[in-house]
Amino acid sequence: MYERERSLQDEFYRIISNIVRGKRFAGLTLSVQTEFPIDNRRVDIAVLKDPEGIPILIIETKHKVERALRLLGFVEELKKGEKSG
Repeated sequence: MYERERSLQDEFYRIISNIVRGKRFAGLTLSVQTEFPIDNRRVDIAVLKDPEGIPILIIETKHKVERALRLLGFVEELKKGEKSG
């Protein structure tokens, strides 16, 4: 795993874990796990329905973030244009 991908994965895990900790969503208790096994593979992040440990959301992070960062910069420029126009 690439270092950038790992840091992104760790940050997503931290954010999602803080959101679900000690709360219920539509009556469900959720937990978050990294490197969750599914078949013969491991997914980067899984949000699980507890107590069964059933995955309800799978997140795969990718190391190629430059394009996403350029897109976010483009969106910010568009927002600036809307405010001035």
